[in-house]
Amino acid sequence: MEEQRVLDIELDDTIHKTAKCFIMDSYGRVLLVHEKPDARPKGKPAGWGPAGGSVMPQEKLDLIFGEILKLMEENQILQEEGFMIHVPRNIAPRLAAIRETLEETGYLVKIVGPPIEFEKTYNHAYLLYPCVILAGQLRKRTTETDDAAWFFTDRLPAVDVDGDESMAIYPKNRQYIKEAIVRWNLGQKIDDGIVARNMGYVEEENATVLQAGGAT
Repeated sequence: MEEQRVLDIELDDTIHKTAKCFIMDSYGRVLLVHEKPDARPKGKPAGWGPAGGSVMPQEKLDLIFGEILKLMEENQILQEEGFMIHVPRNIAPRLAAIRETLEETGYLVKIVGPPIEFEKTYNHAYLLYPCVILAGQLRKRTTETDDAAWFFTDRLPAVDVDGDESMAIYPKNRQYIKEAIVRWNLGQKIDDGIVARNMGYVEEENATVLQAGGAT
């Protein structure tokens, strides 16, 4: 079974993993963050992509969970009743995706399905999780990112007129986003309300983006 195969990868500490969150609002826009140049490996340009990051080993579960609680406090997000059921404390990549997204966007998210696995090699896997927003307010700048914004999927950021690649989405991320939309059939999900839960947290942000002349 595919879900069991992916779960085996999630739990295998011999495989280095990158865990990212795919967040789409009820307008059909995806949330992307822009990494700072000094947060990228030497020689690689900055760019846009889904929030997320590297995954700690399974033995670090308590540490990752503790960091989530600390970030919730910093972002003034209360631990509402039932919060614990939304946080998968036994799977490190899922915890890491939630933790990194909270740090990079200010949003506490819930993973609503198994990930899509990209770039699987003998020692690395890129995992993209479907997520919905539970609480928080969008943060534009963090220690590792210098912007965050919502983009329609047919208007993802591209290389600017001066050829600056740092203002574009990473090519692989563009590919992953398109594949995720097809795999998860998100056009129907927007209509039937699966991702509409995000709407309450983006209406205000949408007004700000429109006024700023950003991603509309």
